[in-house]
Amino acid sequence: MLTVFKWCAVMGYMTIFSAFSSHSDSFNELSVLINDRLSYMKDIAAFKAEKHLATEDPEQEKFVFEQASGRAKTVGLDETSVRFFISAQINAAKAIQYRYRADWLSAPEIAWQPRNLAILRPQIARLNDEILTKLHALLICGVVIDDRLYSQFRTIVDPPHLTDQDKKQLFMALEAVKLSASDPLPDRQKIPVQRCFPAVGSGLPVVFPAHHGGQ
Repeated sequence: MLTVFKWCAVMGYMTIFSAFSSHSDSFNELSVLINDRLSYMKDIAAFKAEKHLATEDPEQEKFVFEQASGRAKTVGLDETSVRFFISAQINAAKAIQYRYRADWLSAPEIAWQPRNLAILRPQIARLNDEILTKLHALLICGVVIDDRLYSQFRTIVDPPHLTDQDKKQLFMALEAVKLSASDPLPDRQKIPVQRCFPAVGSGLPVVFPAHHGGQ
């Protein structure tokens, strides 16, 4: 009997560890998407410089906000917190562009051609949708995005010309995103463990972290 109890206890701890490892991996996937989005900024900066366009593009920013608000409604995220996060992404993107363009004043790139904005913007729009979808998936499973995940975020989100202060501002905005009060998905407690943490396959109970920010 004692042996069975020990086995159950060990399996329970292994399941919990597997669950947290899985949500850590999922957060890393989100961080990779954010990094991928920022990795396009060199091309965008160069294209704008080549065409003598300003780094600031209010009309495009307005369009991005509108698209993000619509996506937030669709997936079940709070629009206000999403707009704050999108603003942080835009600010980080512009900071990278400005720094590239400053560098090129004294040391222009040789034998390199940037991709066209007409090609880049649909790809960035797709990443925007993927980021919000992944973020919602994490939050609906009760994953807490807080300072404990910052080290992973800082390591993964590391394109050239993004400073530590930029990363902190971006992470703070990510941390603030919350689920919509009218999220149509069912109670998180009723969601199968495997849906939130695919690595968990034993069916044993898992202790989920409390949802950051509440609904």
